[in-house]
Amino acid sequence: MATVGSTINKQNDLFGRIARVFINTKKLGTDKLNRFNLDARIKTLNADWERFQSNHDKLIGSLMDEIRKLEYFTDDLYAKCEEAYFNSVSSIMQLREAMLEQDQTAADSANATPRTGPSRSLPKIQLPKFTGNYHEWPTFRDLFSSMVVSNPDISRVEKLHYLKSQVSGEAARFLANLTITADNFSRAWDSLTSRYENKRLLVSANLDRLFELKLLTQAFGSDLKHLLATVKESLGALQALGVPVDQWDIFIVYFVTRKLDPKFLEAWEIHLGESTDLVTFDKLETFLESRIHALEVVGSRNNSSKTTSASKSISKSKSSARSHAAVVSHSGCSCCTAAHYIASCPDFAAKSLDERHDFVSRKNLCYNCLGAHRLTDCRCVKRCRRCKGNYHSFLHRDSVSVPASGNPTTPPPVSMSSNKSDISNKVVAQSLHAASNLQPNGPAVLLATARVRLITDNNHSIEVRVLLDQGSKVSHSRVLGAVDASSLSPSVAVAGRCRI
Repeated sequence: MATVGSTINKQNDLFGRIARVFINTKKLGTDKLNRFNLDARIKTLNADWERFQSNHDKLIGSLMDEIRKLEYFTDDLYAKCEEAYFNSVSSIMQLREAMLEQDQTAADSANATPRTGPSRSLPKIQLPKFTGNYHEWPTFRDLFSSMVVSNPDISRVEKLHYLKSQVSGEAARFLANLTITADNFSRAWDSLTSRYENKRLLVSANLDRLFELKLLTQAFGSDLKHLLATVKESLGALQALGVPVDQWDIFIVYFVTRKLDPKFLEAWEIHLGESTDLVTFDKLETFLESRIHALEVVGSRNNSSKTTSASKSISKSKSSARSHAAVVSHSGCSCCTAAHYIASCPDFAAKSLDERHDFVSRKNLCYNCLGAHRLTDCRCVKRCRRCKGNYHSFLHRDSVSVPASGNPTTPPPVSMSSNKSDISNKVVAQSLHAASNLQPNGPAVLLATARVRLITDNNHSIEVRVLLDQGSKVSHSRVLGAVDASSLSPSVAVAGRCRI
């Protein structure tokens, strides 16, 4: 027990020396500090830490129940000393590095010729990071080997400290149980090398990056740039591993073109023209680089023009006329979600006129251009091809014929719910174009009407005739009072042959 007590006393003394070494170093002042003094202190610090570890191993070897209750073990003095050692080594190394930079700067200033231009300092080279991903290993291995492993001015303890500080994730778990000693650096580096220097897994990791690339759905320059960069990085890594990727042109060209957006693919086929020769990846790369450059230039101009247009629109009055054509972007057909405009949709064209009106109303589409906005916000200058009305040709309704009696043909009754959302949708669906077969100079104007049946919340029904006229506010109010319903303001487009 006396031997154990003396060993613990030595451990406490070593712990105090290790914890105070940096504090005592700073007390010397800048005049007495130099690189050789710091090197000697690091050497002494490493020796004290090795003695502390040796004594700790002896205590562990003679561990008994009585010894476990000693303060040395209950307070975990080993962990405290290890943390103090790391802090002291790191602080002295930082101080030494700063001193080297000052000496180098002074030497450069003494040897440099006077310059009239401003001085420039290069940024410090950061050590690479490694998270355990296989495709990161070759880059980390090469940089860390050249900057740390092959540097004779760095001790093995420092090298291990740098190594443990630059790895994380799965790679850090391989080094978690290794203490910071000179002998453990080679063991740590060999452990990482044997784990990740696996050619078969490195090839698989880079092929995974290729095959995990997603299909481009839109013609964005950023997506195309990411696709090309990933392909080039993976091919470069495979070539460095000895894979004959220079013979893969046919496969790579096929693979990349199948990932392109339809617009990019169409431009690529136009670029090839009538050529029937096999295409190399270099040619495809040149084409994609030119497309990326073009999209970046166009994108910067569009952003500039959007900013200018936004500033101009703020200064203009909200009631100013808008006569310029609108550029509408469509994410897909509103009817079938395919990649075409709704006016080109065969499913929409196959619908009846009433079904098309009902669909446009339910989807809140523009009656003029079928876009995803209200008619009042439409900037499209195109009108109905058949009558030039303020609606799309697909929504054109022929004029109501006037019989001899002079009474217009009355459409069949329409059952309507007094629920707000249902009323809004069905009112919009019934906002058909008022028809008139009279000449512009005629004395009479024919307005379309409809007999509809309103169903109240109490399941009572009332039949009314609807006059499709913007001046029917009084009639609207009378009907609302009859069914005891509240009013709302739906977005209704009413237009006729005379654009009323």
